[in-house]
Amino acid sequence: MTDDGVWARFDGEPCAWELRDDGDDGLSLTSLAVDAPVVARGPAPATCDARVCVYEGMSTAAGPVVLVVEPSTASEMPSGVQLGVVTEDRLVFVDLWEGAGASVDRDFTAVGPAHALAPVVCDGQLGLQVVERLDGARGVQAPHSLHARAGLLDVHDPTVAAGGEVPAGCTPIPLPIP
Repeated sequence: MTDDGVWARFDGEPCAWELRDDGDDGLSLTSLAVDAPVVARGPAPATCDARVCVYEGMSTAAGPVVLVVEPSTASEMPSGVQLGVVTEDRLVFVDLWEGAGASVDRDFTAVGPAHALAPVVCDGQLGLQVVERLDGARGVQAPHSLHARAGLLDVHDPTVAAGGEVPAGCTPIPLPIP
C-alpha cells in the first residue's frame, strides 16, 4: 500500500480504477472518472490482515477484477491467490486455490497446488476454469472439488460453487496468476 491509501491502480474505460483502503477496515473500488461514485466496497481477504498482500487489477468486458496474491511466511512463493469481483455494490473475493488439493513441494519448497481456477469472460459474464499452474502437472488430475467450483459466476454471490465447466469460446483474463 502506498502512503495515500492506494492498494492498486489499473487502466479502465473510460478512466482508470483505484483500489484503496476505505478507512473503515475494508477496501473500496472506484473509477477515477470525474465525480465517479465508489463502485464497490468490501473487506480485504482475512489472510491479508496478518501480512501484506499484493493487489493487481484489470478492467474486463465483465467489469473490473482484482487479483490478490497472499505471500507465504516460509518462502517467496504465494500461500494463496484470490480474485476480487464486483457484485452490485460489494467487492467480494473468491479463493482460486480452494479445493485445488495439497501444495506441491519442489526443491524442499511448497509452491502451491498443481491446478487452480483462472478467470475468464464469457459473453460479458465472469467465469472460472480449471487450469494447470505448474510445469509437470500434465497427467495429474485436478481434484473434483476444484472442478465443482468451475463455471460461470453467480452475479449475486460469486463465492457459491458454480458447479460446471465454462462454455466454449470464453476469453481468459490475462492476469499474472502465480
